[in-house]
Amino acid sequence: MRSAFDSLSDISSRLRAIRRSVEPYFASLRPICFLDDMTVNNVLVDHSDLQGIIDVDFVCYGDPSMTIGTTLAHIAADVGAAGRFYGEELIRCAAPSRDAHRAIYFYSSLWMTGFLATAEAAGQAQRAAELLQAADAMLRIAEADLRG
Repeated sequence: MRSAFDSLSDISSRLRAIRRSVEPYFASLRPICFLDDMTVNNVLVDHSDLQGIIDVDFVCYGDPSMTIGTTLAHIAADVGAAGRFYGEELIRCAAPSRDAHRAIYFYSSLWMTGFLATAEAAGQAQRAAELLQAADAMLRIAEADLRG
């Protein structure tokens, strides 16, 4: 049986390949000011309808797709299937190009590797296994974007 560390190494290798594929996209970006923390912890939702955004004290300059990727990772790590609609709606509203879509899943996979490494270091085998599956699923989406 493979250890989570071996799996993390595999995920990291795949993540590096995706990173290389999004370099032209990153190089083409002009920094844009955007709210960088729209994760599920900072939105108010009532019966699946977005009611408001809280904690708007910081913004970033760069790729607004990053916040979508970060949010997807937090949903996968902390909420699960019940929150998936929020991430899907963020993507739908953003209407990203294929390159931006791949970048979104690069960002989400990058965050997932951090969550995975933390779970592994804490000896949380079950959580690490769940996070590994989520990271793999996100990387598969990015890899599918590469194939067109």
